[in-house]
Amino acid sequence: MLNGRMKQIVMPGRLVVVCNPKSSRFPIVQRRVFARLDRAGLSYQQYEFGHERYGDAIVHLARFLQPSDTVLVAAGDGTANSVLQAVRQSTAPNVRVGFLAFGNFNDAAHNFGRGLRGFRHYNPLQNPLYVLRNSTIQPIYPLVVERGGETKAALISISLGWTAFVAAEFDSKLRDTLRHSISHLVTSLWHMLLLHRRTARQYQLPAMHRNYRPIHRRETDVLCINSRSFAGIMRTGDSYGAGDTFLLRGFDARSFWRSLPFIVRSVLFGRMRGQAVASCHIAFMSTEKEYHVQVDGEPITWLSDQPLVVRKSSRPIMVLCTRKLW
Repeated sequence: MLNGRMKQIVMPGRLVVVCNPKSSRFPIVQRRVFARLDRAGLSYQQYEFGHERYGDAIVHLARFLQPSDTVLVAAGDGTANSVLQAVRQSTAPNVRVGFLAFGNFNDAAHNFGRGLRGFRHYNPLQNPLYVLRNSTIQPIYPLVVERGGETKAALISISLGWTAFVAAEFDSKLRDTLRHSISHLVTSLWHMLLLHRRTARQYQLPAMHRNYRPIHRRETDVLCINSRSFAGIMRTGDSYGAGDTFLLRGFDARSFWRSLPFIVRSVLFGRMRGQAVASCHIAFMSTEKEYHVQVDGEPITWLSDQPLVVRKSSRPIMVLCTRKLW
């Protein structure tokens, strides 16, 4: 465990700080992370992620990890999810992971810690000393999505359908717009409304059955949520990450008025309706059609030629948390 006083931080193994030097926010990471660690006299290993292809980078990080390493991810949700895949692949025991808020949305950092959004004011989730001193280590059982021989893991959520399509649009065309906007939230909502008006009514999820029951033709999304919150503002009312079930919910994004009760209940009252399940089997139509998947904010496009299974992992990830999860 981490034992820390105001002037001393003791760790059982190495401190590894994972960063993305190609990110436009890397100079901020240097000032707010590495400079603070240097002034505190803490020894650390800087691991630069992003120079290699996605799969190769995960394999190399998995091999780099040693027993009892403490890994701080000083990047966005995409890098955070890649580190999760590497920790799952690694054979090193007792590796624990913490998340700092240096991306666009920082869902991982805010799900496991309390802090501000943005870069203009002091944010404790951008201070590695704060996270190391004030964290408790919590076992989180991630979601796992399996398609054929391919496997992806997510600490927070996995979604299929229109919301994942929107995530892919935000990740590509709108990244620079969001990066230079005054308010990420306002700009994100505006672009989401424009995308909804242009694409939601025509979007069709090519699924036939969910857990061997027909999916309603109006459903555009399948949501699998493993935490108290989803997309930063929607709340489930339960801490699924600690247990052996997750929240399964179908969603129709085509009609704003049909979506309104779901949004009001989850945002204002913090109680999202759905089924608590241990696994979800999704079968698709026989014809090959592209569909979108979002794994902790990382968008993926797959073909509907094979079924999907989403389940809870039996192996927990030890996560540094500065907020009470349950």
